[in-house]
Amino acid sequence: STPSHVERIDSSGHEVQGFPPESDLRAQRIQAFEHRRRQLLDAERRYQEVLLENKTLMREVLCGYVRGMRRAEQLLMVLADIVCNDGALVALMNLMGTQDIGDEFFYHSLNTAILSMVVARALEFSQDDVHTVGMGALFHDIGETTDTGEILYKGGNLSRKQREALRRHPQVGKRMVEKGFNFPQPGLDIILQHHERLNGCGYPYGLTDEQIHLFTKVVMVADTYDDLCNNPVLEKSLTPYEAMCALYARRRSEFWEEAVVAMIGSLGVYPPSSVVELSNGAIGVVCTINPENRLRPLVLLYEPHTPRQEALILNLMEEPTLHIKRGLRPSQLPRDVWDYLNPRNMIRYFAYTPTEPQTPAI
Repeated sequence: STPSHVERIDSSGHEVQGFPPESDLRAQRIQAFEHRRRQLLDAERRYQEVLLENKTLMREVLCGYVRGMRRAEQLLMVLADIVCNDGALVALMNLMGTQDIGDEFFYHSLNTAILSMVVARALEFSQDDVHTVGMGALFHDIGETTDTGEILYKGGNLSRKQREALRRHPQVGKRMVEKGFNFPQPGLDIILQHHERLNGCGYPYGLTDEQIHLFTKVVMVADTYDDLCNNPVLEKSLTPYEAMCALYARRRSEFWEEAVVAMIGSLGVYPPSSVVELSNGAIGVVCTINPENRLRPLVLLYEPHTPRQEALILNLMEEPTLHIKRGLRPSQLPRDVWDYLNPRNMIRYFAYTPTEPQTPAI
């Protein structure tokens, strides 16, 4: 971490405590910022690669091509590597909240697969079971598409006929992949059951706890979290913190409590990319969680008179007098503040130069 003081020699030759020169602090900040920017840049590249692959394989599967399912198997191996790499995963989480218009289905299926695999791994599922969970999660909403990959139902007002058809997408999706693809049975259960709820209030069959596959109980938590954060109707989207609170409030009644707790343990109470206000009024964005204390992550602060590449990354574990007061929605911030904090803008900030230092100062 950034040292709060350094030793120096006074005029009498004795060591005394002092603060590092301002130029050193500035260099440390720039080094830390560039390390984070490079992490995000690499995560963005990998995310766009797997997103493109997801689009390709989905369209192939919808056309009945077996090679699409082989692509899916390979994609899940890539996702497993990301999920097992904490640094890559945290960087990726910073980017999962921004979706291009028209590609929401592909983002959602990919996000749900990643989050489901994160939770399954936290629950200590076997490697094969994590893979199966990811497979079911990747295709959980395939029943909402046509054979050309067009999304049938988007946000907004649906007619009664459309709503009824939408409620049938689990059965439609299961039929799409159960023949000719050697799709694992637990994966089919995920597709069919992901809108069921433990208390029987879900659809299409109103199943209860004992009737729902364990793997489905993992995916329904990840699916709901991403739906809450990325609602097609932007005004209805929740912050990551609000989404976590909503899931936690419905644990035991609708969702498997262990899966909800595992997600919070993996992503933190304030997941990466959460905009927060600190107890001293400062505004920032969560960069990384602290496994030792999920309420005290690392936060990149908005400092209006400080260039973005010199922004302070504050470790709340080292600041006992500060705490997160509340989560904020980006829409609550002035445009210049959000532009300063937005992780995607950090990627575009300045050109990559391979000779710059790789090791962060904090």
